[in-house]
Amino acid sequence: MVTSIPYDPSLILGQVIELERIEDLKNLANFQKPLDEAHEKLNSVLRTIYKLNMVQLEMENIGVDSKTLNTFKGEIETMENILIEAATYYAATATTVLQNVEDEMNAQDQKTISMSIESPVDYGKSEVTQF
Repeated sequence: MVTSIPYDPSLILGQVIELERIEDLKNLANFQKPLDEAHEKLNSVLRTIYKLNMVQLEMENIGVDSKTLNTFKGEIETMENILIEAATYYAATATTVLQNVEDEMNAQDQKTISMSIESPVDYGKSEVTQF
């Protein structure tokens, strides 16, 4: 899963931003990447269980024999155990990652965004024309 750059109010259209700030945001995104990957795995397992439950209902509706259904239910139980492992891993990863992100944010030099209005447009050399 591609990790996006975390939100920062200075990342708006037309705003001049220091390159160091972008690097800081990329570093934060790299710290958050394991959490994003753990969340994606958890969601994937949840989607799979949901789909398997729908298949089970369809199998029951068309009258599949009970032996085959019990085997299929056993596979769903295996997926539920994988879900428990994925959820536990996600929780452990969240605890670690959030502490690392907080530490990284505290270590970064720039704590606030400049309050001055800046624009890449040179208004001294620009003029307004009517159409």
